[in-house]
Amino acid sequence: GNKGIIDSGEADNFVINTQNETIELMGSQMLNRTASYTYKDDVFTVDISGVKHDYYKKDSEAYKKALKEFGYK
Repeated sequence: GNKGIIDSGEADNFVINTQNETIELMGSQMLNRTASYTYKDDVFTVDISGVKHDYYKKDSEAYKKALKEFGYK
């Protein structure tokens, strides 16, 4: 779907708008805000907490490659 829950950081929940490639971040510890994102080759890149980070689709090739690069497998 286009909604989810974030376990850490300031935001608690989010809603993704795929038409304009934005994510609306909501949480009890922050003012709601909207940020742009990119999604390519199973890598979701977004600035949730002040710094852009990559997030990987679980069990995708990008996920497996990132685990190896960061020394987890």
